[in-house]
Amino acid sequence: MCGLSVRLVDAEASRDSEWIVAAQVETWFKSYGRGATATEVAALTGRLQAAFIAKDSDILVFFEGASRVGYAWIEARPGRQWFVLDLWLEPTARGRGLGRRLLSAIEARETEAANRELFAELRLAVADDNEAAMRLFAAAGFQVAESQVREGKLWFEMRRAISSYPESRVGS
Repeated sequence: MCGLSVRLVDAEASRDSEWIVAAQVETWFKSYGRGATATEVAALTGRLQAAFIAKDSDILVFFEGASRVGYAWIEARPGRQWFVLDLWLEPTARGRGLGRRLLSAIEARETEAANRELFAELRLAVADDNEAAMRLFAAAGFQVAESQVREGKLWFEMRRAISSYPESRVGS
């Protein structure tokens, strides 16, 4: 396995943006059993572009060697929280421990920000039928904080205190 690296995406990284939107469309299809409409794709693209401008979001792309293998979209929220809006891995990169390493990369980056801005918690939401993600997050110490039904699916909001993160490095 080649080394894992992370890059913060900015508005100039159009290839990364296109790749992220394609990944979101694939996820949309799997989550909702249908493809995204042109209007929904345009909305996703606009939302992504707005995140590049916002000072309260980080979009990270993860590479294995020279190949993109995943991304994460993290947003600052009221109540001293970082919220993982999206965490995605290429299907060929799943089941090899990369999800755990990507979470460590997010934790390291956001812990650094937490120390500067006094953030206390990392949160995310996961659908109850995404068993692999549920196992990953539980193994990383996330606990269910609440649940809700959205668009006919049960979602769990999970949280973990930032202060409990272990020391981590992307390349280890």
